[in-house]
Amino acid sequence: PDGSGLICSTRRGDTWPDFRTPQVVFFESSQGYGPSSPQTLIPCPAYGVVMHPDGDRVALEFGPGNGYRQGYRGTHKEDIWIYRQSDGSFTRVTENDVSNINPMWSADGSVLYFRSEEGGAGNVWSWNPETGEFIQCTDREEISLWNPRMGEPDRKWWRMNGWAGFMYRNFRTARRGKWR
Repeated sequence: PDGSGLICSTRRGDTWPDFRTPQVVFFESSQGYGPSSPQTLIPCPAYGVVMHPDGDRVALEFGPGNGYRQGYRGTHKEDIWIYRQSDGSFTRVTENDVSNINPMWSADGSVLYFRSEEGGAGNVWSWNPETGEFIQCTDREEISLWNPRMGEPDRKWWRMNGWAGFMYRNFRTARRGKWR
């Protein structure tokens, strides 16, 4: 969160399945010049890794689903998890039979947004870590939203692309507000 490094996932070795281990590369090494060597951020394969503003919690996608299939329901899919670096603990956020991907923290870290096909098409959902409450933020019924992203620095703008092209919308900050 302080801008001193870059989170990346790399595949080292040639084992199957294609698991990627999240790592961080700091822009200045301990020698005082050049970037650091990659350092393991999370001790397991994961995708969609995003750091919480507090610098301790990391949201990620984890599961046996090695590839996305729209409309798939079953056990071969991804869930959202939180990894706490300070104590090495994992907390499962989602637990259903659909893919849950693309985690994104709100600017203040009070809400975690992600894409889920719970309820049908892919929509943006929110999860409040304090209350455990889930809220569906968008209400697409047929055409799924793809690759949702929040803008910087206030994280109020979403970029989503669907089959119809790119869409830009101002996301309502009201927790229960929905838009099409």
